[in-house]
Order: sequence, then structure tokens, then C-alpha cells
Amino acid sequence: MRQSEIIALVSVVCLGVGALGFGRYVASSVEDGLAERSREKLAVIGYSDVIVDVDGMVVALSGRVQTEKDREILIATLESTAKSTFGVGSVVDNLVVVSPLVEFAPTKLFIQKDDEVVTISGEAPNAAARDLLAARVEMSRSGSSFINLMKTQDTRASDSWLAAAEAAIDAVTALRVGQATVERSVVRVEGAAKDASSRDRIAARLQQRIDPTFALIMDISAPPPILSPYVFAARKSETRGLEILR
Repeated sequence: MRQSEIIALVSVVCLGVGALGFGRYVASSVEDGLAERSREKLAVIGYSDVIVDVDGMVVALSGRVQTEKDREILIATLESTAKSTFGVGSVVDNLVVVSPLVEFAPTKLFIQKDDEVVTISGEAPNAAARDLLAARVEMSRSGSSFINLMKTQDTRASDSWLAAAEAAIDAVTALRVGQATVERSVVRVEGAAKDASSRDRIAARLQQRIDPTFALIMDISAPPPILSPYVFAARKSETRGLEILR
């Protein structure tokens, strides 16, 4: 092969390699530009946490969105961005729609103490809340047996609801016998305390711990005080009959 032909061949190869490298550089620049443009657009409309991956002219979306409407908005926005920026492009949908936990307290929670047995039933907002309330009973039942009949929902209760439920548990376990119900915005505690001092202490503690947004209804009784010493004296005679001395 002549020297001129070799030089021509080498030149062609070098041009080819250079063109390939330049082509890769251009493709990478296009991908980076499309990815950056897409992320900027998502940030503007409030979806900055969605993941954007670009391969060629294909934009892949991944991450979590709350509703199907969010999914539709994201896909439409990215399709528009890809086409308006480079004239072509498609969107691959790898999004996962997750419905958020609804903040809704359970319909009703029951706590009852009778014959040294504490029973809790009704519905807890979720498994974690059920375990928390069960642990509260275990901590405050003071030797009483414990029966856990709680079911669970898939919801999220507010901190104020959980605090109210824990306060009701503590109140019932401190009573001689009693019961409580905790609803969405009402706490009702009924029962009998060991004495007036215990009754007043339980009532005051409930009022301190339960959020003012809850209606607190209490009906806690206590035995009357015992008068001591108490002496009864009587005398019976033939002439006077029965006489009460004191």
C-alpha cells in the first residue's frame, strides 16, 4: 500500500473516531440538558422530589406521588418539556401512587376495669398505636389482669387523641372499678374511686392532660367518709322500755 493511501486511511479512521466521540458528547449534552430542564420544570410545579432519568430522548420518572391526578400532571408536563425543548421525546412512567394515611381517630376506644381485670377494646388507629396503648395498660394496671381486644385501622391519630387515650387508661386503672370511652373529640370516664381524695386526684389529672379541644365528661363517685369512733348505746327496763342513750 502506498504511503499516500496509508495516510488517507489513517485520516479516515481518525475522522471516524472523532465523529463518534463528538457524537457521544453531543448525545450526552442533550441528555443532560433534557434532564436539567425536566427537573427545573418539576421543581416549579412542586414535584422536586420526583426522580428524573434520561436515556437518549426517553425520560423516565420514578418516585412516589399521592394521587393519580399527580401522576397525570407529571407525565403531561414532562412530555411537553421534552417535545418543546428538543422536538422529540417520550416519557416512561415508573411512578408509584401512594394514598397518604388519613388523619382520622378511631370510632371508639373502650377501657374497662372490673374485678381486678382491665379490658381494652374498640379500634386503635394503627398497629403502632395499639402497641403503645397496650404498653400503657401494662405499665399502669398495678397487678390487675389485662385483656387486649383492640382492632386496628390504617389511619393516623393526632398526638392529642393518643394523649387523651393514655390519660383515660391511667384514670380507669387508678379507679376501684370504672370504664372510659375515647372518641374523636369526647372522653368519658365513669366509675368509683377508693376514696374522695383519690377521686379528686384522678379528676384533676384528667383535666390537666386532656387537650381543651376534647369534651371531658366525668362521673366518678367515692364512698362517704367513715365516722370513727361511732358508739351506739341503748338500755331497756321494765319501767322505761327501750332507751337510746347515744
